[in-house]
Amino acid sequence: MQVKSLAQPTIRLFPPLWSWQNVLTILLSLAGSIFPASALAAQRNASTDPIDKGVRYVNCSTNNTLINSIDTALASLDPSEDNTIYVNGACKENVNITGFDRLQLIAQSGASITDASGDTAAVISIDNSTRVSVQGFIINGNGPNAQNDVIDCTFSYCTFSANTIQGGSDGVDVFRGARASFHGDVIQNNNGAGIFVGQNGFVLAIGLTTQRNGQGANVAGGFLQINTSTVQNNLGAGIVVRLNGTVNMFTSSVTGNGGNGINVFGHSTLQLGSGGGTIGSSITNNSGAGVVVRDLSFANFPDGVSNIVKSNLGGADVICNPQFPATRGALTNIGGGSTNCIEP
Repeated sequence: MQVKSLAQPTIRLFPPLWSWQNVLTILLSLAGSIFPASALAAQRNASTDPIDKGVRYVNCSTNNTLINSIDTALASLDPSEDNTIYVNGACKENVNITGFDRLQLIAQSGASITDASGDTAAVISIDNSTRVSVQGFIINGNGPNAQNDVIDCTFSYCTFSANTIQGGSDGVDVFRGARASFHGDVIQNNNGAGIFVGQNGFVLAIGLTTQRNGQGANVAGGFLQINTSTVQNNLGAGIVVRLNGTVNMFTSSVTGNGGNGINVFGHSTLQLGSGGGTIGSSITNNSGAGVVVRDLSFANFPDGVSNIVKSNLGGADVICNPQFPATRGALTNIGGGSTNCIEP
């Protein structure tokens, strides 16, 4: 009898059920089923990123966007944070900015803001805010008979650049202790003053043009420093400084205005340049006098500064009227103009 040999059994080795390879495979499978692939990618979360949370985009010319007004954008922001609003289109609204710190409104593609109140409010009101910047807008008041200002800046620090501000009672009022600066703005066609500075307000204007207003600027108990700017073709006086106000003017022009170039009344001061500079200002071709000083006021035309005050049509270029006017340099430092002032 032939004996058959038994086949050798085949032994297969399997890894243990809870080996580290199996555990890793199970975890990766679970992660793929719970989280989408985009969540595992290294992407920025715009809803929590501090760079994005203070930025809003406004398009006032369409209803097909989430935010189509500046006030809606403001309401969505934290006033204590650094915020920027980019604006497109023609906005018809009255913008109220209260309690903000570090806010920029930036126009894109010639954006505009026009009064929507029926002349019951300023187009832009900035109150109790610091470091608010308005850049590049066309800002329209209610029109030739407007009774409200285009912009009010009160208890705030406001910066304006490259705006056209027009069609209000005053163009911009800076008062109640506010501070404002202008850089290359045009303020025009307002029936009151282009700029009003009052109640301890302070304004620095660089490269400003104020034209075709009732007055170019009116400073009543405030301070205006105007550098490399033009005050021209206003219906009345170019600049009025009164009620203990001060105007410092450097390398600027006051010309073609329908009244006096500059009125200095009521214990106020006009300073035309400083002794450290040589390039002066010109006050010429105004329908009245170039400068009128009266009522305990003082005008200084410093030595060494090439100011030109002449060719004005009001009888003399620098006029001292009662009571108690005072000048320095009006006899010698006005570029050949005429005066009735008396200096010791």
